[in-house]
Amino acid sequence: MSNDSISRSAMKAVSWRICATAATFSLVYWLTGELTVAASVGGLEAVAKMVLYFVHERFWARIPAATSTTAAGESEHAEPLRSVQSLEPATRD
Repeated sequence: MSNDSISRSAMKAVSWRICATAATFSLVYWLTGELTVAASVGGLEAVAKMVLYFVHERFWARIPAATSTTAAGESEHAEPLRSVQSLEPATRD
């Protein structure tokens, strides 16, 4: 399970919503020139998408990671790095 707590997911949802709603508000205002329309669309969009984002985060927090990590922090599935020499084509003598 993810290390993100429910409160961290909620804080992430709010901070993202602030950024995204500002973009939506700006775009709607630019297209319509109407502050009330931009504020209405931005407000409705903020609430709806904040809830959807939170649900989405909690869903993904329940899915185990595709690869686990070792005590050293390396993925168990990672291939070791090869030296540059081993990548060069073999030469025949």
